[in-house]
Order: sequence, then structure tokens, then C-alpha cells
Amino acid sequence: MRLMIVLALLAVACGTREETALPPPAESPAPGDPPQSDPAPPTDTSPAPDQRPATREDTVTVEGMPEVVTSRLVTSPSGFPVPFSTYVPPGLNTSFEQPGAVKFTAAFAGNVNPRAYMLVRVYGPGSPRPSASDVLDELMRSSGADEHETVPADRPGWALETIGFRYIAADTDRTNFTGSITIGQHGDSYFHIVRNYPVEYGDGLPPRLHTILRHWRWEDTGEMLMQ
Repeated sequence: MRLMIVLALLAVACGTREETALPPPAESPAPGDPPQSDPAPPTDTSPAPDQRPATREDTVTVEGMPEVVTSRLVTSPSGFPVPFSTYVPPGLNTSFEQPGAVKFTAAFAGNVNPRAYMLVRVYGPGSPRPSASDVLDELMRSSGADEHETVPADRPGWALETIGFRYIAADTDRTNFTGSITIGQHGDSYFHIVRNYPVEYGDGLPPRLHTILRHWRWEDTGEMLMQ
């Protein structure tokens, strides 16, 4: 009898221990594993274009003679389709006209000639590519050309299309004009450049216009027009 009582007490004690056993601890990360976190958002690390000085010294070859001049900084106004900056040598006036257009007009020795100029028009992003022949037709209509012809013209490496032209303007004592139209692209924006001037301006004006394009910088990316 005593033996049976002892066995019963032992069975009760073992059952109690099993019921009160603690659950195993939760697994912990292995030593050295990095903590989990959300990836950092990407950041734009492209540098902003450097601030350009208000003036700079340029050498412009006029009538075969190199001439050191002080060019002034010109920047696009707010709202221009693609912001830009460039340097304009003396003897040229700068004006912003129709939306997205800037005009550089000859004003040698203070004498302004509105028929001698370079016009740069930038189209808004997503606009269709302009046609050089369409731009030329519009120029001939607005210039009062009596007759005109296309002539060969050098196409810069950055240009999509270039047309050279000559015409006689009936409303200017039949003055002979010449120039070119160039189509270009920056990003998803197209632009065209019109050079238009009397033939006798051929030695003094084109070198000055070339200086403007050589310093032309698109401020949204910092890219130079003439790489």
C-alpha cells in the first residue's frame, strides 16, 4: 500500500513539471547581420552650372584682324523655354521678343541696323521639329524679298539641318542680303537660328555672332552648344 501511494505522488510531480515548462526563447539574429531598413531615396548628384562672371575678354577677328574685346554676360529671362546664358561682344544689341526668342542686332558704332541680326528661337518641350525650309519661307515673306535662292552652307556638328540663302529686298533699294537657317535640338526641345544681314556686313558681323554661339550654355544641364 505504501509503495502505491509513493508512485502516485511521483506521477503527479512529473506532470506538474511538464505543464509548467517555459517555452524556448525566440530566435535572435546572428551576430554580425546588419539591421534591416528601407533603402534611402535616390538623390541628384549632378553639379549645378558654375556662376559665370558678368564680363569676359574675347578675341574677335574682324576684317582679318584679331581684336580683343570685352563681352558681356546675357542670361535668359524667367519663363524662357530652356534657360541659357552666353557672352555678347560689343557692337550688338540684345532683345527678347516673341516667346522663346532672343535677337542680337548689329549696332556698330551705335548705328542700329534692324536688318542685320541673329535670332535664336527655342521651342517648348514636346513641340514638333521645325523645318528649315518653312523657317526660310516665313523669313522671305517678312523680309519683303523680291527674289531669293538657297546656297550651300556649312552645317555645324551639333546641327540637324542648315540652309544658306541670298535674296534681294525690294523695299531697301534692292540691297543684297545673305545668311543661314540652322535647326538644332537640346533634350526634348528644338530650336532654330536665323542669321540675316546685308552682304557688306559679311566681314564684321559673322565673327561676333560666332562668339555668341561659342559661349552659349544651356543652364538646365550646363552643356555648351558647341561641344
